[in-house]
Amino acid sequence: MVALYLFKDVPSIVRDASTPSLGISMVEKSGHIEDSFLEMINKPYIQRVTILGGKPLANQNGKTILALIKRIRERFPGKVIWIYSGFYLDEIITDPIRLETVRLCDVLCDG
Repeated sequence: MVALYLFKDVPSIVRDASTPSLGISMVEKSGHIEDSFLEMINKPYIQRVTILGGKPLANQNGKTILALIKRIRERFPGKVIWIYSGFYLDEIITDPIRLETVRLCDVLCDG
């Protein structure tokens, strides 16, 4: 499993359940974490990407997560993307960034 966690606005990558997260500061987030994450999922046996955390679609995270999901879709069109949004569907559909992000995902876990 490879998952992207957003915890207290500090993204981390976890390779599997037994590996501690690799903390990445907010300064490094936009470039380094995306590149690291994409490299980690560039394996044929990784079929699903899960994005979760406190609220990955919170206003401060929305554009970054949208850009990451677009990069995943472009580079790995066959990967299934799950997102645990942290928002209910009625909150998602009223926000253009959240709505676009969710439309690029295969599975939405709202709430």
